[in-house]
Amino acid sequence: MVEKTNEVCRTLAPLIDLWTKLKKYHQELITKWSATEKKLLENMQNEVDRELARVQQAHQCKVYLWKLKEIDEATLAIKDKEETLETSQSAYLCKYFVSINGIYKNFWNRNFELIKKEWPKRWNRKTYFLSIKYKGHEISESDFPKIMSESEKRSLAFAVFLARIQQLESDKKTDSIIILDDPVVSFDQTRIDATVSYLRAHITPNCKQLIILTHYENFMRSIQEQYKTLPSSFYYEIEKGGTYAPRDKKSFLRSLESIYYEKLSRFANGNTNDIDQGLPRVFMEKYIDSRFQKQLLDWWLDLSSDLKDKIDALPIDDCKKIELQCFKNEFNDPHHNFSNPIELENFRTSVGNLMDKLYIL
Repeated sequence: MVEKTNEVCRTLAPLIDLWTKLKKYHQELITKWSATEKKLLENMQNEVDRELARVQQAHQCKVYLWKLKEIDEATLAIKDKEETLETSQSAYLCKYFVSINGIYKNFWNRNFELIKKEWPKRWNRKTYFLSIKYKGHEISESDFPKIMSESEKRSLAFAVFLARIQQLESDKKTDSIIILDDPVVSFDQTRIDATVSYLRAHITPNCKQLIILTHYENFMRSIQEQYKTLPSSFYYEIEKGGTYAPRDKKSFLRSLESIYYEKLSRFANGNTNDIDQGLPRVFMEKYIDSRFQKQLLDWWLDLSSDLKDKIDALPIDDCKKIELQCFKNEFNDPHHNFSNPIELENFRTSVGNLMDKLYIL
Protein backbone atom coordinates (compact mmCIF):
# COMPACT_ATOMS: atom_id res chain seq x y z
CA MET A 1 0.00 0.00 0.00
CA VAL A 2 2.78 2.26 0.89
CA GLU A 3 4.61 1.38 -2.26
CA LYS A 4 1.55 2.14 -4.34
CA THR A 5 1.16 5.44 -2.61
CA ASN A 6 4.77 6.32 -3.25
CA GLU A 7 4.43 5.29 -6.85
CA VAL A 8 1.38 7.50 -7.27
CA CYS A 9 3.28 10.38 -5.69
CA ARG A 10 6.18 9.79 -8.03
CA THR A 11 3.76 9.76 -10.97
CA LEU A 12 1.98 12.95 -9.85
CA ALA A 13 5.11 14.87 -8.92
CA PRO A 14 5.89 16.02 -12.48
CA LEU A 15 2.27 16.97 -12.94
CA ILE A 16 2.26 18.94 -9.72
CA ASP A 17 5.47 20.64 -10.75
CA LEU A 18 3.99 21.49 -14.15
CA TRP A 19 0.83 22.82 -12.54
CA THR A 20 2.88 24.97 -10.20
CA LYS A 21 4.80 26.40 -13.14
CA LEU A 22 1.57 26.98 -15.07
CA LYS A 23 0.05 28.74 -12.08
CA LYS A 24 3.14 30.93 -11.71
CA TYR A 25 3.13 31.72 -15.44
CA HIS A 26 -0.57 32.47 -15.26
CA GLN A 27 0.05 34.87 -12.41
CA GLU A 28 2.84 36.56 -14.33
CA LEU A 29 0.55 36.93 -17.36
CA ILE A 30 -2.14 38.47 -15.20
CA THR A 31 0.37 40.88 -13.66
CA LYS A 32 1.81 41.95 -17.04
CA TRP A 33 -1.66 42.35 -18.55
CA SER A 34 -2.78 44.45 -15.59
CA ALA A 35 0.25 46.77 -15.97
CA THR A 36 -0.28 47.05 -19.72
CA GLU A 37 -3.97 47.66 -19.26
CA LYS A 38 -3.22 50.27 -16.59
CA LYS A 39 -0.71 52.03 -18.85
CA LEU A 40 -3.17 51.90 -21.71
CA LEU A 41 -5.88 53.32 -19.51
CA GLU A 42 -3.55 56.07 -18.30
CA ASN A 43 -2.66 56.99 -21.89
CA MET A 44 -6.31 57.06 -22.83
CA GLN A 45 -7.06 59.22 -19.79
CA ASN A 46 -4.26 61.62 -20.71
CA GLU A 47 -5.54 61.86 -24.27
CA VAL A 48 -9.04 62.53 -23.00
CA ASP A 49 -7.67 65.19 -20.63
CA ARG A 50 -5.76 66.85 -23.46
CA GLU A 51 -8.79 66.87 -25.72
CA LEU A 52 -10.90 68.25 -22.90
CA ALA A 53 -8.33 70.99 -22.18
CA ARG A 54 -8.12 71.78 -25.90
CA VAL A 55 -11.88 72.20 -26.04
CA GLN A 56 -11.96 74.23 -22.83
CA GLN A 57 -9.04 76.50 -23.90
CA ALA A 58 -10.06 76.90 -27.53
CA HIS A 59 -11.45 80.41 -26.89
CA GLN A 60 -8.39 81.45 -24.92
CA CYS A 61 -6.16 80.20 -27.72
CA LYS A 62 -8.12 82.22 -30.25
CA VAL A 63 -7.83 85.32 -28.05
CA TYR A 64 -4.10 84.70 -27.59
CA LEU A 65 -3.52 84.28 -31.32
CA TRP A 66 -5.61 87.39 -32.02
CA LYS A 67 -3.61 89.43 -29.49
CA LEU A 68 -0.37 88.03 -30.87
CA LYS A 69 -1.44 89.22 -34.30
CA GLU A 70 -2.35 92.61 -32.85
CA ILE A 71 1.10 92.88 -31.27
CA ASP A 72 2.77 92.08 -34.59
CA GLU A 73 0.62 94.66 -36.38
CA ALA A 74 1.26 97.26 -33.66
CA THR A 75 5.00 96.61 -33.86
CA LEU A 76 4.94 97.26 -37.59
CA ALA A 77 2.78 100.36 -37.09
CA ILE A 78 5.18 101.69 -34.45
CA LYS A 79 8.09 101.20 -36.80
CA ASP A 80 6.24 103.05 -39.57
CA LYS A 81 5.26 105.85 -37.17
CA GLU A 82 8.84 106.16 -35.92
CA GLU A 83 10.07 106.50 -39.49
CA THR A 84 7.35 109.07 -40.23
CA LEU A 85 8.15 110.95 -37.01
CA GLU A 86 11.86 110.96 -37.78
CA THR A 87 11.18 112.29 -41.28
CA SER A 88 8.79 114.95 -39.95
CA GLN A 89 11.19 115.89 -37.16
CA SER A 90 14.06 116.24 -39.58
CA ALA A 91 11.93 118.38 -41.91
CA TYR A 92 10.75 120.53 -38.97
CA LEU A 93 14.29 121.07 -37.70
CA CYS A 94 15.54 121.95 -41.17
CA LYS A 95 12.74 124.48 -41.52
CA TYR A 96 13.44 125.76 -37.99
CA PHE A 97 17.13 126.30 -38.66
CA VAL A 98 16.40 127.98 -42.00
CA SER A 99 14.05 130.31 -40.13
CA ILE A 100 16.64 131.09 -37.43
CA ASN A 101 19.33 131.78 -40.02
CA GLY A 102 16.97 133.95 -42.05
CA ILE A 103 16.00 136.08 -39.06
CA TYR A 104 19.50 136.36 -37.64
CA LYS A 105 21.35 137.03 -40.88
CA ASN A 106 18.81 139.42 -42.39
CA PHE A 107 18.38 141.57 -39.30
CA TRP A 108 21.51 141.30 -37.20
CA ASN A 109 24.60 139.62 -38.60
CA ARG A 110 25.37 138.03 -41.97
CA ASN A 111 28.73 136.63 -40.85
CA PHE A 112 27.25 133.89 -38.66
CA GLU A 113 25.46 130.75 -39.80
CA LEU A 114 23.70 128.20 -37.59
CA ILE A 115 24.12 124.52 -38.39
CA LYS A 116 22.05 121.57 -37.19
CA LYS A 117 24.31 118.68 -36.19
CA GLU A 118 23.56 115.22 -34.84
CA TRP A 119 25.20 113.20 -32.10
CA PRO A 120 25.63 109.43 -32.64
CA LYS A 121 22.44 107.56 -31.73
CA ARG A 122 22.05 106.81 -28.05
CA TRP A 123 19.25 104.66 -26.62
CA ASN A 124 17.70 104.46 -30.09
CA ARG A 125 17.11 108.22 -30.07
CA LYS A 126 18.60 110.94 -32.20
CA THR A 127 20.14 113.90 -30.40
CA TYR A 128 20.66 117.19 -32.21
CA PHE A 129 22.80 120.15 -31.23
CA LEU A 130 23.56 123.58 -32.62
CA SER A 131 26.86 124.58 -34.15
CA ILE A 132 27.88 127.98 -35.48
CA LYS A 133 29.98 129.02 -38.44
CA TYR A 134 31.65 132.41 -38.61
CA LYS A 135 32.52 133.55 -42.14
CA GLY A 136 32.33 129.93 -43.28
CA HIS A 137 34.48 128.50 -40.47
CA GLU A 138 32.93 126.37 -37.74
CA ILE A 139 33.76 127.63 -34.26
CA SER A 140 33.93 125.62 -31.05
CA GLU A 141 31.80 126.43 -28.04
CA SER A 142 34.88 127.50 -26.08
CA ASP A 143 35.63 130.13 -28.74
CA PHE A 144 32.17 131.74 -28.63
CA PRO A 145 33.20 134.49 -26.16
CA LYS A 146 36.18 135.39 -28.35
CA ILE A 147 34.22 135.69 -31.58
CA MET A 148 30.67 136.66 -30.58
CA SER A 149 30.01 139.90 -28.73
CA GLU A 150 27.31 140.12 -26.06
CA SER A 151 25.11 141.90 -28.57
CA GLU A 152 25.54 139.10 -31.11
CA LYS A 153 24.87 136.39 -28.55
CA ARG A 154 21.74 138.13 -27.32
CA SER A 155 20.49 138.71 -30.85
CA LEU A 156 21.12 135.03 -31.64
CA ALA A 157 19.07 133.95 -28.63
CA PHE A 158 16.32 136.36 -29.66
CA ALA A 159 16.37 134.99 -33.22
CA VAL A 160 15.91 131.46 -31.85
CA PHE A 161 12.91 132.68 -29.83
CA LEU A 162 11.35 134.49 -32.79
CA ALA A 163 11.86 131.45 -35.03
CA ARG A 164 10.07 129.30 -32.45
CA ILE A 165 7.09 131.66 -32.57
CA GLN A 166 7.20 131.58 -36.36
CA GLN A 167 6.91 127.78 -36.31
CA LEU A 168 3.72 127.78 -34.21
CA GLU A 169 0.54 126.60 -35.88
CA SER A 170 -1.66 129.45 -37.07
CA ASP A 171 -4.45 128.92 -34.51
CA LYS A 172 -1.98 128.70 -31.63
CA LYS A 173 -0.15 131.78 -32.85
CA THR A 174 -3.31 133.88 -33.13
CA ASP A 175 -4.29 132.89 -29.57
CA SER A 176 -0.85 133.64 -28.11
CA ILE A 177 0.07 136.51 -25.81
CA ILE A 178 3.78 137.21 -26.27
CA ILE A 179 5.73 139.10 -23.60
CA LEU A 180 9.20 140.51 -24.30
CA ASP A 181 11.32 141.87 -21.45
CA ASP A 182 14.04 144.20 -22.73
CA PRO A 183 14.75 142.16 -25.87
CA VAL A 184 17.25 144.70 -27.28
CA VAL A 185 19.73 144.91 -24.40
CA SER A 186 23.17 145.77 -25.85
CA PHE A 187 21.76 146.26 -29.39
CA ASP A 188 22.93 149.22 -31.45
CA GLN A 189 20.35 151.48 -33.07
CA THR A 190 20.41 149.61 -36.38
CA ARG A 191 19.60 146.33 -34.66
CA ILE A 192 16.99 148.02 -32.48
CA ASP A 193 15.20 149.41 -35.55
CA ALA A 194 15.46 146.05 -37.35
CA THR A 195 14.00 144.28 -34.30
CA VAL A 196 11.04 146.64 -34.02
CA SER A 197 10.46 146.37 -37.77
CA TYR A 198 10.34 142.58 -37.54
CA LEU A 199 7.97 142.67 -34.55
CA ARG A 200 5.70 145.14 -36.35
CA ALA A 201 5.59 143.11 -39.58
CA HIS A 202 5.63 139.49 -38.37
CA ILE A 203 4.64 139.24 -34.70
CA THR A 204 2.03 141.93 -33.97
CA PRO A 205 -0.34 141.03 -36.88
CA ASN A 206 -0.24 137.30 -36.09
CA CYS A 207 -0.61 137.11 -32.30
CA LYS A 208 -3.41 138.02 -29.93
CA GLN A 209 -1.34 140.52 -27.97
CA LEU A 210 2.27 141.68 -27.79
CA ILE A 211 3.52 143.13 -24.50
CA ILE A 212 6.94 144.80 -24.46
CA LEU A 213 8.69 145.79 -21.24
CA THR A 214 11.72 148.07 -21.51
CA HIS A 215 13.51 151.04 -19.99
CA TYR A 216 15.64 151.88 -23.06
CA GLU A 217 14.51 155.16 -24.56
CA ASN A 218 15.95 154.42 -28.01
CA PHE A 219 13.92 151.23 -28.17
CA MET A 220 10.78 153.06 -27.03
CA ARG A 221 11.35 155.78 -29.60
CA SER A 222 11.72 153.21 -32.39
CA ILE A 223 8.51 151.53 -31.22
CA GLN A 224 6.66 154.83 -31.30
CA GLU A 225 7.90 155.61 -34.80
CA GLN A 226 7.04 152.23 -36.32
CA TYR A 227 3.80 151.63 -34.40
CA LYS A 228 2.38 155.15 -34.80
CA THR A 229 -0.08 153.99 -37.49
CA LEU A 230 -1.38 151.22 -35.23
CA PRO A 231 -4.29 152.64 -33.17
CA SER A 232 -4.38 149.67 -30.82
CA SER A 233 -0.96 150.37 -29.28
CA PHE A 234 -0.95 151.61 -25.69
CA TYR A 235 1.81 152.84 -23.38
CA TYR A 236 2.02 152.36 -19.61
CA GLU A 237 4.60 153.37 -17.06
CA ILE A 238 5.33 150.90 -14.26
CA GLU A 239 6.40 152.64 -11.08
CA LYS A 240 8.05 151.39 -7.92
CA GLY A 241 5.76 149.09 -5.99
CA GLY A 242 4.28 147.61 -9.15
CA THR A 243 1.70 150.32 -9.82
CA TYR A 244 1.20 151.38 -13.41
CA ALA A 245 -0.66 154.08 -15.27
CA PRO A 246 -1.38 154.90 -18.93
CA ARG A 247 0.80 157.60 -20.44
CA ASP A 248 0.55 159.91 -23.40
CA LYS A 249 2.75 158.57 -26.21
CA LYS A 250 4.74 161.76 -26.73
CA SER A 251 5.47 162.49 -23.08
CA PHE A 252 6.10 158.84 -22.36
CA LEU A 253 8.80 158.59 -24.98
CA ARG A 254 10.59 161.76 -24.04
CA SER A 255 14.32 161.01 -23.85
CA LEU A 256 15.50 160.02 -20.37
CA GLU A 257 18.72 161.80 -21.19
CA SER A 258 16.69 164.97 -21.77
CA ILE A 259 14.83 164.51 -18.48
CA TYR A 260 18.06 163.92 -16.55
CA TYR A 261 19.74 166.91 -18.24
CA GLU A 262 16.89 169.20 -17.21
CA LYS A 263 17.03 168.03 -13.58
CA LEU A 264 20.82 168.36 -13.38
CA SER A 265 20.81 171.77 -15.10
CA ARG A 266 18.22 173.13 -12.68
CA PHE A 267 20.31 171.89 -9.77
CA ALA A 268 23.63 173.14 -11.19
CA ASN A 269 22.12 176.58 -11.89
CA GLY A 270 20.81 176.86 -8.32
CA ASN A 271 17.13 176.66 -9.25
CA THR A 272 16.55 173.71 -6.90
CA ASN A 273 18.26 171.79 -4.13
CA ASP A 274 16.25 168.64 -4.79
CA ILE A 275 18.54 166.15 -6.52
CA ASP A 276 19.21 162.42 -6.44
CA GLN A 277 22.92 162.03 -5.62
CA GLY A 278 23.17 159.03 -7.95
CA LEU A 279 21.69 160.88 -10.94
CA PRO A 280 24.95 162.51 -12.21
CA ARG A 281 26.61 159.11 -12.63
CA VAL A 282 23.55 157.70 -14.41
CA PHE A 283 23.43 160.72 -16.72
CA MET A 284 27.16 160.47 -17.47
CA GLU A 285 26.85 156.81 -18.46
CA LYS A 286 23.78 157.40 -20.62
CA TYR A 287 25.45 160.31 -22.36
CA ILE A 288 28.55 158.22 -23.10
CA ASP A 289 26.41 155.31 -24.34
CA SER A 290 24.55 157.62 -26.72
CA ARG A 291 27.43 159.87 -27.80
CA PHE A 292 30.00 157.10 -28.39
CA GLN A 293 27.79 154.15 -29.26
CA LYS A 294 29.70 153.13 -32.39
CA GLN A 295 33.12 153.42 -30.72
CA LEU A 296 31.99 151.29 -27.77
CA LEU A 297 30.65 148.59 -30.07
CA ASP A 298 33.95 148.58 -31.96
CA TRP A 299 35.58 147.72 -28.63
CA TRP A 300 33.02 144.93 -28.08
CA LEU A 301 31.39 146.92 -25.28
CA ASP A 302 27.66 147.37 -24.78
CA LEU A 303 25.16 148.97 -22.41
CA SER A 304 25.79 146.31 -19.77
CA SER A 305 29.58 146.84 -19.70
CA ASP A 306 31.30 148.52 -16.76
CA LEU A 307 31.47 152.32 -16.94
CA LYS A 308 35.21 152.27 -16.22
CA ASP A 309 35.80 150.10 -19.31
CA LYS A 310 33.62 152.39 -21.40
CA ILE A 311 35.60 155.46 -20.36
CA ASP A 312 38.90 153.71 -21.11
CA ALA A 313 37.65 152.89 -24.62
CA LEU A 314 36.60 156.46 -25.51
CA PRO A 315 38.47 158.17 -28.41
CA ILE A 316 39.61 161.07 -26.20
CA ASP A 317 42.96 162.02 -24.67
CA ASP A 318 44.12 160.44 -21.41
CA CYS A 319 43.67 163.62 -19.36
CA LYS A 320 39.95 163.73 -20.17
CA LYS A 321 39.66 160.02 -19.40
CA ILE A 322 41.22 160.61 -15.97
CA GLU A 323 38.78 163.48 -15.32
CA LEU A 324 35.81 161.27 -16.25
CA GLN A 325 37.07 158.44 -14.03
CA CYS A 326 37.31 160.94 -11.15
CA PHE A 327 33.73 162.08 -11.78
CA LYS A 328 32.63 158.44 -11.86
CA ASN A 329 34.28 157.73 -8.51
CA GLU A 330 32.88 160.91 -6.96
CA PHE A 331 29.31 160.17 -8.01
CA ASN A 332 29.50 156.40 -7.48
CA ASP A 333 27.97 156.33 -3.98
CA PRO A 334 25.57 158.81 -2.38
CA HIS A 335 27.69 160.04 0.55
CA HIS A 336 27.11 163.80 0.70
CA ASN A 337 25.34 165.44 3.64
CA PHE A 338 23.15 168.09 2.05
CA SER A 339 22.21 169.48 5.44
CA ASN A 340 25.69 170.96 5.33
CA PRO A 341 25.53 173.96 2.94
CA ILE A 342 29.20 173.61 2.03
CA GLU A 343 28.76 169.99 0.91
CA LEU A 344 25.63 170.94 -1.02
CA GLU A 345 27.43 173.72 -2.90
CA ASN A 346 30.48 171.54 -3.54
CA PHE A 347 28.20 168.89 -5.02
CA ARG A 348 26.46 171.56 -7.13
CA THR A 349 29.84 172.72 -8.45
CA SER A 350 30.87 169.13 -9.29
CA VAL A 351 27.63 168.57 -11.19
CA GLY A 352 28.18 171.77 -13.18
CA ASN A 353 31.76 170.76 -13.97
CA LEU A 354 30.57 167.33 -15.12
CA MET A 355 28.02 168.89 -17.49
CA ASP A 356 30.66 171.22 -18.94
CA LYS A 357 33.16 168.40 -19.47
CA LEU A 358 30.66 166.04 -21.08
CA TYR A 359 29.38 168.49 -23.65
CA ILE A 360 32.84 169.41 -24.94
CA LEU A 361 33.92 165.81 -25.57
